[in-house]
Amino acid sequence: IGLQGPFQVQRKSSISGGDWTDVGVAGDGTSATVPKSGVAGFHRIKGGAPNYLGAGECVQCHSDTYNQWYSSRHGNAYDTLKKIGQQNNPACVVCHTVGAGASTGFISEAATPHFANVQCENCHGPAGNHVGSGDPPEIFPIVTKSPMLCGGCHNGFHHPTYDEWSSSPHA
Repeated sequence: IGLQGPFQVQRKSSISGGDWTDVGVAGDGTSATVPKSGVAGFHRIKGGAPNYLGAGECVQCHSDTYNQWYSSRHGNAYDTLKKIGQQNNPACVVCHTVGAGASTGFISEAATPHFANVQCENCHGPAGNHVGSGDPPEIFPIVTKSPMLCGGCHNGFHHPTYDEWSSSPHA
């Protein structure tokens, strides 16, 4: 989650050399078809920088949901890192903040405090296009119940929820 459209699938034959070339047609959708070339290679998706806003923008229209989130474990996820001295660990910050690693996301608590904690945009994607699309909005965020979305953070030795679920009969 994160790139803003339009998206362009790109390909190159070697990961270590050569230039990326566009394949197919650029689009704004949630999926793309990669043309079969018959040649082995690597693909990537290129798009614009995510337009993150932070939950402070979401509360203006979604106050009930915001209030539930604010008192939840997700709403205080960054504090859990601070309690154990891991607030500067990139491996931890990526799941405990909004957009860490993107130029428009979490940089540090001092520089971007409005992106601390697991927020709406962690699951629903950047809200900038939604908020800026009119009143009422014409562009809506991603709404998915995919277990893989949660599994992006809830896996591994200290958050094995997704791993446990995916190997259970419930999966």
